[in-house]
Amino acid sequence: MARFPDMMGFTWLDGYVFTAPVASFPPNAWGMFDVHGNVQEWCADVYAPYDPVMATDPLGPPATTGERWPRVLRGGSFASLPAACRAAHRDAGPPNSSFVTVGFRVVLEE
Repeated sequence: MARFPDMMGFTWLDGYVFTAPVASFPPNAWGMFDVHGNVQEWCADVYAPYDPVMATDPLGPPATTGERWPRVLRGGSFASLPAACRAAHRDAGPPNSSFVTVGFRVVLEE
């Protein structure tokens, strides 16, 4: 809003026009930074109804070569309403697209 005052938008300010640099805010209880509200995260899952038998960590239907199903986007971004800024929020996008509000998380396992 500070940079684009004439745009219709949200009224909250976090000090950044778009995404915040990594670790700009304190980590959550598990030591993870930027889990909610910076960018939505691409997931490998196909956006489709879950198998009701798989209640824990459902994978969704398997992908096939050349398929065009939308992929899962988790959480919310800097442009999302607060209700969407949670891990359980699911959205979808075509796998060949890119958005300023979408990213991915790199995991380094020890």
